[in-house]
Amino acid sequence: MREPDADRLWRAIIADGDRRRVHLEDLYTAHTRAFPDRLEGGRVRHDLHKALDVLRGDGRARWSVGTDRTGTPHLPRFIDRTDIIRPTPKDTDWRRVAWHPDLAWVPDLPRRPNRQQLSVLTAVNHFLPASRERPIVPHAERSLELFGDEKAISNRAGGNSLWQPDRLGPDLLRFSTESPPMVLTQTGHHGSNVLIVENHATWRSITRALAQLPRSRWSAVCFGHGHLAQTSAGWLTERFGSHVTAEYFGDLDHRGVQIAVATAARGAELGVEIAPAIPLFELLLDHGIRASCPTWTLDQDAVRWFGPSLASAIADRLDGQHRMAQEAVGYELLSSTDGWAD
Repeated sequence: MREPDADRLWRAIIADGDRRRVHLEDLYTAHTRAFPDRLEGGRVRHDLHKALDVLRGDGRARWSVGTDRTGTPHLPRFIDRTDIIRPTPKDTDWRRVAWHPDLAWVPDLPRRPNRQQLSVLTAVNHFLPASRERPIVPHAERSLELFGDEKAISNRAGGNSLWQPDRLGPDLLRFSTESPPMVLTQTGHHGSNVLIVENHATWRSITRALAQLPRSRWSAVCFGHGHLAQTSAGWLTERFGSHVTAEYFGDLDHRGVQIAVATAARGAELGVEIAPAIPLFELLLDHGIRASCPTWTLDQDAVRWFGPSLASAIADRLDGQHRMAQEAVGYELLSSTDGWAD
């Protein structure tokens, strides 16, 4: 009895290994191996579609949603084999798993990995055999692919003990950790010094006022977006180069000071000097509205980042019981004041 075409194709597919996902180019290769006598006549695409449709119908293969439309009939961009079921952590004897050489440290762990850790390690073990052929991609993309959660890598799924330089990391899993970009406006002036402004309204007023000035100490004004500024500090070197320096301006209250200091600390880790925008903070201290803030305790260590002169003025004007919002340094004040951008 003649073997059905779908069965012949299936044998060729599974002979190629235990990859769960088989892409279209590999399906064509499998078809060539299964039917070397059918390469002529222009029916390869039609025959492949017919066989794959049978495999989909009997449950052996799940088609991709997207299709290849370069010819007719349309073919799936890939299929997922349903015969390959990855072991769940509860079924895994972790010391007897054939771990990839890059995971040779797993059997030597001092105690049994918990369920989440086994899930992470199992996913990585399936990824590694072909990983060197994979391009480096943003960590959220790789995280979603491996763990079904775009934040698993940033959250260090399975605990910090797995995410060490000699264990799991960007080199092994082929991902990058780019900083989120900041919205910015170029001032039209040259230089490697930029200004980061914490809040949106103030960012708009400063960029508007700078556009009317003949010169500026800043080549660009970046919107820090509150506490997100510290996570975006690394983007500065991506956008402006390794010689970039920055100044920061924001609220003078507990949260604002903490954001400023944390952003500067993160910048220092990445080789970017981030200093206080002294002329703007001086304007805020001179023209700001002192609002009662009894819950704020002045953090003397954090305030030192502003330098002796500003730190002393902050302690004197705010005394740990008041705050000043950056919006006091608005467009009208900036447009009527000289020297603040020199």
